[in-house]
Amino acid sequence: MNIITLTENGPLGLTGNITIVTADGAEIFSGDSAWLCRCGQSQSKPFCDGSHKSAMFECASAIGENKMKGDASVADAALKLTLMNNGPILLSGATEIRDTEGKTIAAGDSAALCRCGRSANKPFCDGAHKVSVPPVAV
Repeated sequence: MNIITLTENGPLGLTGNITIVTADGAEIFSGDSAWLCRCGQSQSKPFCDGSHKSAMFECASAIGENKMKGDASVADAALKLTLMNNGPILLSGATEIRDTEGKTIAAGDSAALCRCGRSANKPFCDGAHKVSVPPVAV
């Protein structure tokens, strides 16, 4: 099972069968665990480099409106994360989103995740990157 763990005031913790690709399809990561930036300040995007601490990023380990779609019941499905240019991370593949206590708070096989740190509906993208400056680079 693919799992995304929301850390309070920190990154997204991913475990499972993970592949991360750029918008043009170039693979930049394949493995079973990763920490992804969700504050928008990392110098190692899309990966967390700890910048959320100095940026004083604040975000609970909870979700706003659940924007997960589809079916999360395929236990051995691969999780593909596509980094959209100056936009969200598009998630495809059966995944559970959990809080820091391990409670499943959302599940599905597709979603758009915020990576600029500005969404009012974290961890989901609400389009805030479109009006924010500077844009989010890969």
